[in-house]
Amino acid sequence: MFRTSLAPKRLVSSGIFVALAITLAFTSCKKEDEPEIPNNPPAPATAYSFPLTDGSYWIYQHEQTDSAGNITQVGTTDSVYVDGDTTVGANTYKKIRTYRAPGPGYLALWPLQLLRDSAGFIVDVNGEFIEHTNHTDTLLHKDEPGFYNSWYFMRHIDSLVTVPAGTFTTIDYEGHVYASISTPYPSPRYIHQFLADGIGTVMEVKYYFSQSGYIQRRLISYHIQ
Repeated sequence: MFRTSLAPKRLVSSGIFVALAITLAFTSCKKEDEPEIPNNPPAPATAYSFPLTDGSYWIYQHEQTDSAGNITQVGTTDSVYVDGDTTVGANTYKKIRTYRAPGPGYLALWPLQLLRDSAGFIVDVNGEFIEHTNHTDTLLHKDEPGFYNSWYFMRHIDSLVTVPAGTFTTIDYEGHVYASISTPYPSPRYIHQFLADGIGTVMEVKYYFSQSGYIQRRLISYHIQ
């Protein structure tokens, strides 16, 4: 979904989807109902789907917002696409590749993510998935000792989000991140991954520990094969 003066920029984001994906070190707090993350989650009860078809792609632009909410174009874009299959153990995964065009503070990267569909949920090679049908419980807890604790929820059900590619009905995979180190910025801070049915991630909001504002990644065009 950044250690202030302790290290170079450290980015906080939700991190489970790249294409469908799509957003820390904080004081710890008590977590409720931490779930297990099964490799084969139950079938979803709602109609959200996240395509993994070969030839599909998504293009995002990056923006920065300061503490007053002013938006600045970063001049960087991400191109994300599905690049065929690979097998890990007994499962077949789709290869999700991202190319990040160089821009201020960025390098050109080609990260690879492996994802598969399991009864309507998108699952990575570690068995993690976004339980998009569960709108009440804590869905995931991440702990990086000495840096942050974060808890993730499904929020803002059927909210409308407008990005350059259009207006979409979305759900929000929202992270609450508590710093385990001293920073000049408030804790918790929040990260978001807005997901649209049949599209995937349309917007992400994340931040650096060393900055007071946020970074947005917004969908500008896409093609679902």
